[in-house]
Amino acid sequence: MTSRLPRQCGLLDLPQEVLFQITSHLDSRSATSLSTVCLQLQPSAESRVWESIGITQSDIFGTDTTSRLSSFQSPPFGENEVEEEEEKEDDLSDSLAKTHSNIWALRSQSLIFHLNHLLERQSWRKGFVKRLDLQLRLEIPLDLAKLLKSLPSLREFVLSFPTASSNTLANQSLREFITTLQLFQSLEKSPLVRLKMLKVTVTDNWSLTVQSMLKSAPGIQVLHIGSQIGDRGYHQRLEDVQEKLGSLPCLKVLSVEDMQPSFTNTLDDVVKAAPYLKEVSLRDQVLSWRPDKQDGLLKSMSKLKGLKELETSSRCIDAITSLDGWTEVESLIITWTAGMLKESEIIGRIIPPLPRLRRYQINLSTYASSHHAWQHLAEPRLGAMSTLISRLPLDLVHAPSLGIIQCPGYETSQNSLMSNGDIPKLDWKDPLFQGIIVYSYENEKGDELVHCRSKVRSQLETRSPLVDIFAGWEEHGYYNWKPIPTRVLAGVYGITGTNLKDQPPGRGLCLAHKGWDLLSTWERQDEKWS
Repeated sequence: MTSRLPRQCGLLDLPQEVLFQITSHLDSRSATSLSTVCLQLQPSAESRVWESIGITQSDIFGTDTTSRLSSFQSPPFGENEVEEEEEKEDDLSDSLAKTHSNIWALRSQSLIFHLNHLLERQSWRKGFVKRLDLQLRLEIPLDLAKLLKSLPSLREFVLSFPTASSNTLANQSLREFITTLQLFQSLEKSPLVRLKMLKVTVTDNWSLTVQSMLKSAPGIQVLHIGSQIGDRGYHQRLEDVQEKLGSLPCLKVLSVEDMQPSFTNTLDDVVKAAPYLKEVSLRDQVLSWRPDKQDGLLKSMSKLKGLKELETSSRCIDAITSLDGWTEVESLIITWTAGMLKESEIIGRIIPPLPRLRRYQINLSTYASSHHAWQHLAEPRLGAMSTLISRLPLDLVHAPSLGIIQCPGYETSQNSLMSNGDIPKLDWKDPLFQGIIVYSYENEKGDELVHCRSKVRSQLETRSPLVDIFAGWEEHGYYNWKPIPTRVLAGVYGITGTNLKDQPPGRGLCLAHKGWDLLSTWERQDEKWS
């Protein structure tokens, strides 16, 4: 008599939704390997493989194109499922691809065609694609529009042209290729309803392209607009864009690179159509946009009830200061030139009087408006930080919630801009942080003690990541906005037992009565306690 052991549940017995959840935690290489195990695991594994697709310049003219696309091949199941593709490239072809616009375009067209072919080899693949990131030149293959329409689950689309400025044959038109404007106009009749993030570099007809982008993605939540237009395409005015587009209730983030004066009318209409914007970034590294206090775009932005984060240039500081509104802004990034920062130390304002501003970041532009600017940038202790510290008693009183001021040095700004065009927001505990943190205390009488800690990274700190996070902090104290000696500040913390090592910056904190008594004693110039 024989007995049968009960069959144990294995991986293939799990429901498909569980398998999809498991494969979502795999990296692309592991998911590709898993997809070759058996047919039953192929769909769930490929959901991770095809989730995000990126085509870079090296894929278009590099020698590693075949190896990069090899991961897109189907597992060896079924008849004729495996196709060996060989591409022979000689040095002449590579050289022409890097320099000649037509060859670049044709190779990008071939790559898009090959990608579409691989996606169509299995019925489920196109439904898995959620992100598509393309780096082209100026010519866009016509097949790209067809590909975008066939991706039902596409959530993020990035289209950039890294070498557009160096393309000497940009004005030549090629058959089977379209412009950015034509691409999005072709999508208007069948919009990408699931698309949530769109990041596109606009190369011509800026206003019309922006209009078409918003029409082709009615549910867009994040819109990043880059530009490489030069002198062409700036003069167009997008008339009545709000009437044509209707409301944009889903748009939460709006980011514009290389802000130009001619963009303002279009952006004003877009802001009016998007009442729920939370983040607006108008980057202007060369400070070419010089709005006055009556600028319509800034007025519209100041009325946004939910605007939490704002980025612009120091040319807007006067308008931001004079306009009513900005009631919910908590994070502000301003790009300054060193010369303008130094001038504002005497005759202007560096920190805008925003009631809920909690974090302020000052980026230094490479643009120099005076012959003293480069000297000012060369030594941070004599530059932006010293300017900020000298203005603290004047500016902090009008920014009652401000706790963190990040001020990256010139070298930090340059390196970050060259890598991704952005400077990260660092936590105040981060060893790379450079700036000022603020602690303030108030009592029932209305007295206020403000303690500011400033840090400028030294050469030693730059080279050694093991330096203690408090190395380099300098202390600045103010009692009712009058400077107090550091020894008085130390005495207040000592007598009250206050420890700031793990205390995050903040305003309106509580302080024991002993501390206020000590400050009152010092104010009367009675220093017997010492």
